[in-house]
Amino acid sequence: MTDSMQRIASVFESARDLTLEAAAVASSRLGESSYFHYSKSIDSESLPGLLNSRYTREVRDGMKRVMSLMGSGDCSIELETHFADIVKNIGSDDVKVRRMVSVYLLRYAETNPNLALLSINSIQRSLSDSNPDVRALALKTLSDINIASLYPIILHSLKKTVIDSSEAVRCQVATTLLKLFREQGASIKDDIMPMLRSLLADSEPSVVSAALLLFKKAFPKELHLLHGHYRRYCSILNQLTENAQAIMIEIFIAYAKEYLPRPTVRDSSSNTEVIHLPDSFNQIPFPIYDVDYDPDLNLFLSSLKKLLTSPNAMVIVAASKAFYQLSSPRTFKDSGIVDSLLRLVVSSYISPEIKELVLQSILVYCCSEPSLFCSHYKKFFLMPSDTENISIFKLKILSLLVSDSNCKHIVNELKFVAGTEQSASILVEVSSTLSVCAQVSSKWSSQIINWLLERISSNTPIDKEVIASQINVLRSLIQKDPIKHIATVVKLSKMLSTYDLLPSAKAPIIWLLGEYVQVEPRICPDVLRRLLPQFSKEHAHVRLQILNLAAKLLSHDIDSYSGDMEYDIGTSRIGQMFEAALQLAKFDDEYDVRDRARMLASIFEQKRYEIATLLLQAPKPYPMTSLNHCRDSFSISELNLYPDMEKYYESLQWNADPPASDRTPCEVKDYSKLKNSFSSSSYFGRNEPELTSKPKRNSSVSSVPSNTFTSSQGKKYQLQSLDEFFSDVSARPTVPKAKRVIIEESTSEETDQTDDESGSSSSDESTASSSVSSSEEETTE
Repeated sequence: MTDSMQRIASVFESARDLTLEAAAVASSRLGESSYFHYSKSIDSESLPGLLNSRYTREVRDGMKRVMSLMGSGDCSIELETHFADIVKNIGSDDVKVRRMVSVYLLRYAETNPNLALLSINSIQRSLSDSNPDVRALALKTLSDINIASLYPIILHSLKKTVIDSSEAVRCQVATTLLKLFREQGASIKDDIMPMLRSLLADSEPSVVSAALLLFKKAFPKELHLLHGHYRRYCSILNQLTENAQAIMIEIFIAYAKEYLPRPTVRDSSSNTEVIHLPDSFNQIPFPIYDVDYDPDLNLFLSSLKKLLTSPNAMVIVAASKAFYQLSSPRTFKDSGIVDSLLRLVVSSYISPEIKELVLQSILVYCCSEPSLFCSHYKKFFLMPSDTENISIFKLKILSLLVSDSNCKHIVNELKFVAGTEQSASILVEVSSTLSVCAQVSSKWSSQIINWLLERISSNTPIDKEVIASQINVLRSLIQKDPIKHIATVVKLSKMLSTYDLLPSAKAPIIWLLGEYVQVEPRICPDVLRRLLPQFSKEHAHVRLQILNLAAKLLSHDIDSYSGDMEYDIGTSRIGQMFEAALQLAKFDDEYDVRDRARMLASIFEQKRYEIATLLLQAPKPYPMTSLNHCRDSFSISELNLYPDMEKYYESLQWNADPPASDRTPCEVKDYSKLKNSFSSSSYFGRNEPELTSKPKRNSSVSSVPSNTFTSSQGKKYQLQSLDEFFSDVSARPTVPKAKRVIIEESTSEETDQTDDESGSSSSDESTASSSVSSSEEETTE
């Protein structure tokens, strides 16, 4: 009866956990929606009851409500007033409840530091929990509580758990050390260093990944710590986390340039001339060459090839940077890194931000060695899904890949983009790329100039900024052969009065007219006459170019004067226009215009005409419209990359005299040996025990062979099946159960009624009593 009552009570207690609200959630198809409405019913009065409940489900519901209020910013319940009720659940058996309490502590520990310190003992006890997830969570919680007085406690806990048998806990140790370093700074480097050495020597790749992140942030200059781990890290590079792979590649680039010998380049044609690998990627002077690498450097470069199929774009970019800074262009091309980068460019699964970084990397490589990507120029044609920045970087790459063989396809593509694209920034970059295509040959130059003039003269609405860029392209192309393009110069001069041009478009046209006064001097005086009345209304740059045009006209008129009398500026029509421009410029708001006016007035008033000729009529260098000029004197700042990418590609110098270093692999710490408990995890785990077959003990009992188990400490244990275990139990005789016979005693009345039968009844009673006594004896036995 008692057992039945206990079973009934346990059933009722189990049913208590399944509340009506939880049952509604479980029975509804929209469980999340139902729980949302249920959580809304938890107010400030019912919340403490849930948090202090002895049922885990109710505590979890209360903590979920707390997390909902924290995430949504709802101020209907003051969570700070429930600090004690929430923090007391840090010792809950439910790991999810502990995690939510840790999140709460992260936000509110600073407001109630005294109450937060009361939970430290419970958190420290969790460091000895059998569950590794609980131990790791305890470390994370300790580090998240931002109270300065906890630093010694945290440090003491880290020293104990750095040799924990669980790799998850040791990973959390590295993460906690990084948090401490960010908070405390360089003052705790001496405390971190011993634990970092231990983490770097760990046998688990996940722990090494976390340790490398700590090394990168806290000790980036202490490269000597990697001597004994260099070769092992190269072998496990593909087993590290993706974030750690990119970090380790960058660390090893610095390590190779500091401690490894510089590669040598040997001329294959003569086999006599040998030089060190140049600092710049494209400065190898030999057309055919061989490169000799140090074995350890070759080991690192070979290990990078395993990462070329990585799904992480930054790992591939980091590997390409390593080949770019540590090897030759031929090694870069043979490694397959070009195909990996192109795969990222055409992939539709890469985010636009990551694709921009990949394109900037390719832009750096193309500026040094365009032949690497020259045959893949179609991969950089613009797509409708490309963002503005992606399109601009693609156009810059195309401008570096233009050649006589692919110019036709690139020009046709650019014309199509110019006719369909609406973004002004992209159209400006299209104009710049077209100017590069025009430099391939005079044929393409004439075609592009005619096409640009048609675009500007057409009635198609075009942004003023785009027109200004197209005029600048025309100016740069005409400057190379002004005599051939006199008709184009005349058309441009007419645009000054017929088009509403931006100052960035009007100033180049005026400059172009002034530069070629000697070629066609009849155009410029009339242009100057029409510009002077609008002088005060023009932009400062335009006013400066009008003043320069007047001075150039006057200088050319003086040089071409052939009269007997001295040239009189006051009586010359051009001289009078110059004086008018000079008078207007002397009272200009811009000091640049005023200073230029005073300088020109001084030259002409003192009749230093030769100086004026050298200063104003000297030929100007052609403008650089392409990035091709950066191959000879490469500067990363000329590519207009993002600041972070410019910093990322800053090249380190090779150490001319690398110090001697021993890279013999050091001892690896395998903490999995600390797991001595005999369980299924230790038997079937990573380190499989040695199983030695033994003869059968009794074939008649079981056909399963017996085995021996050898522990990590060398002890041997006999492994038996269930049948073999019970076969050792000796057979025991079965004892039959005794039967208890109960005889009812007769009363006094019954005795009086049966006096006449006393003889027979007494004999029966003696027989029954003898039988009862014998039964009791059997039971006792």
